[in-house]
Amino acid sequence: MIHGDRSPDRASAGEADRSWGERPGWEEDERTGWALREALTADLPVGPPPLREMLVRGRVVRRRRRALLGVVVGASAALVLGFTGTLVLSGQDPAESVVVPAAPASSPPPPAGEETSAGLPRVVRPGERIEAGGGFLVWLTAQDEHVIVDPEMPELEQGRKITDGNVPEDTIGLRSFARPDGTLFTGAYRGDGDLHRVTLASQGVTVEAQVITLPGAPGWAAYHVYSDQLPPPGTDPDARVTVTAYAADGSVLATFP
Repeated sequence: MIHGDRSPDRASAGEADRSWGERPGWEEDERTGWALREALTADLPVGPPPLREMLVRGRVVRRRRRALLGVVVGASAALVLGFTGTLVLSGQDPAESVVVPAAPASSPPPPAGEETSAGLPRVVRPGERIEAGGGFLVWLTAQDEHVIVDPEMPELEQGRKITDGNVPEDTIGLRSFARPDGTLFTGAYRGDGDLHRVTLASQGVTVEAQVITLPGAPGWAAYHVYSDQLPPPGTDPDARVTVTAYAADGSVLATFP
């Protein structure tokens, strides 16, 4: 056994290493490699993450989401309010969110001297039932009758023929039916004039009645009004009710009494 000799494989490896290290230009290649690595890493600085920019962008995104949610909720609220008039959002106080429509205010009675209006004359069909107030029904017939039905006696038709002498020419009559909450005042006018308006007055209060008439020119028309502002006839001798019939031009056609 010979000591100190190297094996052929090891000798070959050593020679190869020396031959690589001694290869011409190897130092230049190494310098070029280092230069390339420095160039690649020079524009990529390593530092702390941009936390401020990330937070700002996060706030912007959240504001956009809230704005979009507000638009969606507003559109939904408008749709709900269109059907119900009320809306309660989750997490809100119902007392602050519920929209309660205001109840219509009741009309106070007119003060003394003020006139209430019942509108223009109404053309009705023969036999057409008209609600006159207080549960009373009135209608006109093709036989020139003015019919009244009292709710306390619904089976009884209280008719009066107008053109057989019961109502003289160019006059207006009055009938009244008193109830605890008011009185029905009604009557008929007969004459050549075109009845347009009827008023009832007592103690400074004037009430306008509703005029009803048949189609064409029947030569007569009726009126009615249910009121708690006028005294029923006969209850107070000093509280007389005066009825006045007017034409369309404002001229007086007849009065009662």
